[in-house]
Parts: sequence; C-alpha cells; structure tokens
Amino acid sequence: MSVEKIRKQHSDYNRLFEERYDELADLWSSVKEAIRTLVAQNEVEEEAATWALNTLDTPTLFRFYKKYKWNRVTTVSAIIANAIWRIHTIPTLPIPTPTETPLLRLIDASDSFGRPIMIIRARHIPGKPIPDIKSELLTAYELARIHIGYLYSQCHDVVGSSAQLERILQFTIIADLDGLGIRQVPMDLIPWLGQTLIPNFPGVVGPAYVVNYSWTFNGVWQMAKQMLPQRAIDRIVFPSISELSDHIPSASLLQEYGGTLPSTKLKKDVVTKRHLHILHPNMDIDISHSVSSAASSSSEESPEETPAAFAPPEIVAGSPPAPLPPAIPRISTRSNLNPYFGYPVSYITTGPNQVPRLVAGRRRKRDLAKTLLILLFHRLINTIPNIFLRPVAPHAVSHLHEVGIGPLRWAYRRKWRAWVWWALFLWLAATIRRIVRFRAGRLVNGVISADARLRNVWLSLIVGGEFVRRGWIALGMTGEAARLAAPLLV
Repeated sequence: MSVEKIRKQHSDYNRLFEERYDELADLWSSVKEAIRTLVAQNEVEEEAATWALNTLDTPTLFRFYKKYKWNRVTTVSAIIANAIWRIHTIPTLPIPTPTETPLLRLIDASDSFGRPIMIIRARHIPGKPIPDIKSELLTAYELARIHIGYLYSQCHDVVGSSAQLERILQFTIIADLDGLGIRQVPMDLIPWLGQTLIPNFPGVVGPAYVVNYSWTFNGVWQMAKQMLPQRAIDRIVFPSISELSDHIPSASLLQEYGGTLPSTKLKKDVVTKRHLHILHPNMDIDISHSVSSAASSSSEESPEETPAAFAPPEIVAGSPPAPLPPAIPRISTRSNLNPYFGYPVSYITTGPNQVPRLVAGRRRKRDLAKTLLILLFHRLINTIPNIFLRPVAPHAVSHLHEVGIGPLRWAYRRKWRAWVWWALFLWLAATIRRIVRFRAGRLVNGVISADARLRNVWLSLIVGGEFVRRGWIALGMTGEAARLAAPLLV
C-alpha cells in the first residue's frame, strides 16, 4: 500500500471527525445523564461511575459513534455497556511490571501523523499462557486508548485549521512476526479477539504494519483476504524493513527496523509510567514507586515529569476516585439465585451484603423476549413428544423391547414421527396461506364477504386439527397392532 493511500485514509477519518464534532457534545451529555441515572437507581457505584467517566474521552466517543453509524441511541447504549465492562474488567487486570521481553509495548514515539506506535513482538507468544496474553492485550489497548485521549487533550487548545487536521484518534501497530511459526499461533485467541477485544475498542487501531513474516504467513494472508472486509484489508500493510521508513519517520523507528531509535527505548515503558495511576486508581504506592523508578532509571538523560503533569485536565482537576472492588462473575439469567429472573445480573460489591446489579443498568425488553422464547422452546420440546410421538395404547410400540424386537419399535416410531410432523407442517402452511389471503382480501373464486373469509380460516383450523387428531389415533392403533403381532414374530 502506498503512503498516499495511508495519508488519504487519515485525512478521511479526520474529516469525519470534523463533520461530527458538534454532535459529540450532545452525545457526551446523554452518556453522563445515563450514568447518573444508573447511579441514582443504585445500579452502579458512584465511585465506579466517576472513574468510568473520567477515563472517557472525546476520541473514544467518536469511535463508538462512527461504529454505530451515527445513531445516538445505539451509541449511548454501547458506551454504557462498555463503561460497565471496563468497571468489571480493567481494575482486575494485573499491574504491568518492567520486563526485558515485552510482548506489547506502546513506545513514546509517533508516526508521520502523530499517532502513537505499539510494537508487538510475536516471538514472545510461544510458551505464554493464553490468559496472560489476554491480560497483556487488554492492558496495552486500554493504555493506548488513555494515551490517545491524553495526546488529544494536549492539542485541544491549539487554534487553527491546520491543527484541526492533526487530531490524534488512533494508534499504529508494528507487528514483528520473527520467531513465530504458523503452528505456534494460539487459535483459541482468535475468537476472543472478535468477541471481546475488538468490540470494546472499536476503531482504535489505524494502520498495522506486519514485518519479518514468512512465506507461510503470506499464504495464510492471501486466503484470509477473501473473508475480510475491504476496509480491514486496506489498513494492513506488509512492507519490508527498508520500506517501513517510507511510512514511519526514522526517528520513531527502532534500529532493528531501520530507524535511529535505540532499543533501550523499548524498555523504558514511559507511557505505562505516565498513565498507570489512571489504569489502576487503587494500586499500591510501593508498586507504583517501583514501576516509576524502574522507568526513570533507564532515562536519566531525559527525566520525565510526574504522572499528574501528564494526565488529562479532567482527571487532574477531579478528586482521585476511590478504590474499585474486584468484579464477581455473573450468574445465569435463569438461575434460581438470580433475583431479576431472565435478566443478566452481576455483583459489584463484596462481602456478606452483596447487592445484585443489572448488567445493562435496566430491564431491557430484548432480555425479557429472549427469556420468554427460551422458556417457550423448552416447553414445546417437552410437550410435543408427549402428544404426537407416543402411542395411545399403554402397551404398544414403547414396550416392544420387552419381547426382543427393538428394531421394529424404532422403525414404527420413525415412520409415524415423520408422518405426524409432515401433517403438522401442511396444516400450518395451509393456515398461514389462508390468513395471508384473508388479510389481502382476495381468494381464488373472486371477492368474498368478510364473514365467508373468516369462516374459511376457522374451517382450515378445524380441518387441520382433525387431520392431526386422526393421525394420532392411527399411531395408537398401529402400536396396538404391533403389540398383538409381537408374539407371532418371536
């Protein structure tokens, strides 16, 4: 992909932001009002809601707004669900510690458009447990989201049309596949990416540059391209090391990728130091000090400011939120322990006085409809076989195993089961056809009065019911005949 195409994508994305910028204020007001309603209804703790609002920024609002096709109602619901998910998930993630072999690292550098750069080294995937990989991905993406909000706030007060075009709304990925074989790719991670990571961080990734890939990955990519949407294909680039500098300035590239940035930059972890107090508001002071000292010791030549100086203005101005309690897994919607039967429930508080909370913040109609349909389905499963699939006679087909002719029993059952279901299908089809034609106001013989049309509909119901009833009786008679003939077949 050419540099001009990447530039055009960036310009188009920023143009959409400028066009929808005035609508984000109303969207933000709706989100705050919805959060306050949840707090007033005791659905969300006030401290947790404050933390979720303080970490919600304008780029995040815009990305959700774009994902849901500029529909305000749907976007507000999605943002509220995402805020509740972050309340339950983010504080429970392990606190990142300095490591010499990071799988993901958001470096303190940017591409040609000011977007921060995340480096993924796939060589550290083999041997790492899947839960650890998920935790690192969630931590890295949440740090990147917060960092984008911080960079956006830095240029928020800049006036001028040229500054408006450099809004930072996404981050760039450099995926290094060196040392990763095709058989070492954790396939169990792929469904989780589509179900958890991508829906909760929509549109946060800009271009992705894949380097040091083997010919096997190239073949897999050629097949995957046939199943991916074009907008996803356009954001993935496979450059060589020499071509990578055409997309990203050399000053922002590590030396191993053809740039001038020393490899020690990858170990400083300045971004984590800057935003860790936002990611984990209830972290221990000693842990925070160890991470800060480890990061500052590797950058003595360029000392960094305190985390508060780098935090977004809305977080510095507000009081620090209280520690968040650990999340407790949800219980089943149809569990006997669920006080809101049929609705998803979780617990935010701990201890003996646990208070259940509705996950969505309210009793949604779609949850009620889903529960009623499931209960109806279970009722039909238990009722229909008892009515249509069992013989009338108490000693008929179901007891033929006692005389050693089990296969004959199953042959009769399969035969009559297919007959009954076919009769039921024809009855329903005829009834639906009558009703549709009745509503359309026309029949085969021309215009008939409304009373006659209604009488025909009820007639089809009666005839169909009689047809099924006779089949049910025939099934019992056949079973009785089989029972009488069983001694002759032994």
